[in-house]
Amino acid sequence: MGAEGASLPLPEPQFPLSTCLCYIELPVLQMADTDFITVIAGRNIRFHLPSNFYTSEARLVEPNEHSKMKRKWRIPFRGTPIGVSHDENVIYLAFFEPELADLGSS
Repeated sequence: MGAEGASLPLPEPQFPLSTCLCYIELPVLQMADTDFITVIAGRNIRFHLPSNFYTSEARLVEPNEHSKMKRKWRIPFRGTPIGVSHDENVIYLAFFEPELADLGSS
């Protein structure tokens, strides 16, 4: 897609984990097992997922046999699934981030 790689160093927190739970919220457009795409200053940027990145899991199961899983997805923490593509390869999530509000109106 013609994109160039870039490094974006983020400083390590200087707080012991017992005193501070630090986090950053990013609007996630797409997520895979190893990376995700977010919007920063109006541009789509792909980040590699760190090993300690917290996510949830959504599962697609057989309609009459809930113990038989057809597919699973890694989704952003607190993501809300609202649909699955016809071929069952893509899960759609609700947009709660203000940065993504205009995507739902197109």
